[in-house]
Amino acid sequence: MAINKPDASNDPQPEPHKPFMERSVGTSQPAEDDYSLDLRELPDGRYVAEVEEITLSVGRESKQPYFNVKFRLLEPEEYLGHNIWAILSFAPRARSWTVQRLTAIAGHELPQERINIADPAFQAQFIRRRVILRIEASVDLYGTLVPEVAAIYPAPTQ
Repeated sequence: MAINKPDASNDPQPEPHKPFMERSVGTSQPAEDDYSLDLRELPDGRYVAEVEEITLSVGRESKQPYFNVKFRLLEPEEYLGHNIWAILSFAPRARSWTVQRLTAIAGHELPQERINIADPAFQAQFIRRRVILRIEASVDLYGTLVPEVAAIYPAPTQ
């Protein structure tokens, strides 16, 4: 694990011809620390996390809605407070996959007819929900090996 002081040169920057919103993984500083973990070194495996934020956006090119979900890692302890993001698309071909992931986060079935992604109350039900993330290495749009949220499972109730 490499911990480095953050500086702008370490921040991932999209290439000018690629829209930033196509990215599905990110890094940020933990809330109570001055250092940032380079999540490219996050090993494949399962991590306990909680949903910290959900943002509804629309793809620049696809014009399809998606949630940008920010997860805060809780376990293992060495990654506590670090963040990883996942894009959950509502494009027609991805919708059922996204609903399965949202069901895992919510911990209960989400009736298709009650899904209103623009409703703040619908989005709010996922905030602070604990989940298990399966992280796997993936090659991003720029050819860089990065960790990716490969699966989302409901966390066991305490």
